[in-house]
Amino acid sequence: GGLLSAYDLSKDESFLALSIDLADRLLPAFESKTGLPYGTLGLRTGKRFNPTWTHGASSISEVGTVQLEFRYLSHVTKDPKYRLA
Repeated sequence: GGLLSAYDLSKDESFLALSIDLADRLLPAFESKTGLPYGTLGLRTGKRFNPTWTHGASSISEVGTVQLEFRYLSHVTKDPKYRLA
């Protein structure tokens, strides 16, 4: 969200490029039985899980925030893969 906000305020394409790179690396978090993203994703290892304090469930606040950010990223990039995640 911070990178997208920086891009929106500055129109500096480097912030958009970093947002795209990060979002692409986060896409595997959506590969779950429910379609809701895992709360934790190891960017190097690809290990996905939800924190123990959620008892294995996805956090609704995290899911909502990611959806808003991914929808906006699809809007500015004209690439639907983020909003469809």
